[in-house]
Amino acid sequence: MKVIQPKEIWDNGVTSTAVFIRMWSFYDNLVNTGFADFRYDLLDSTQTVIYSNQLKMSGSDYLNWTDNDYAYEWAATQLGLTIVGDLTTTTSTTTSTTTEPITTSTTSSTTTMEVFTSTTTSTTTSTTTQP
Repeated sequence: MKVIQPKEIWDNGVTSTAVFIRMWSFYDNLVNTGFADFRYDLLDSTQTVIYSNQLKMSGSDYLNWTDNDYAYEWAATQLGLTIVGDLTTTTSTTTSTTTEPITTSTTSSTTTMEVFTSTTTSTTTSTTTQP
C-alpha cells in the first residue's frame, strides 16, 4: 500500500479524502497477453475503502513493467495521484508471567503451597509512512 497526497474523491454524492492506494494484478498470464488488469482501492486515513475500480495496462507501459513500484507509479499517473511514500506497519508483542503464592499452610512437618500464575500479553501496532 502506498501513501498519496490527499485527494478529494466524490462517489455517489459523498466526498471523502483518499490518502492511501492499494492495488493488485488480477489478470496477467505472464506469457503473451500484452496487457495486465489491476484492481485498486483508494482509502481514507482510517484505511477504509472509499473507492474501488480497475485499470488495464498495455502497450509500452506493459512492456516496461518490471516491479510493483512501476505499477504503482503508472496507476498514480493514470488517476492523477501523487505517491509520497510507503505504508509500513510494525507490530511488537510483550509477554510477562507473574507467579505468586496464594496460600501457605503447614501441618506437622509438611508445607503445602498453592501458586497462582498469570500471563499478560500486550500487542502494540504502529503505522508509519516512509517517503
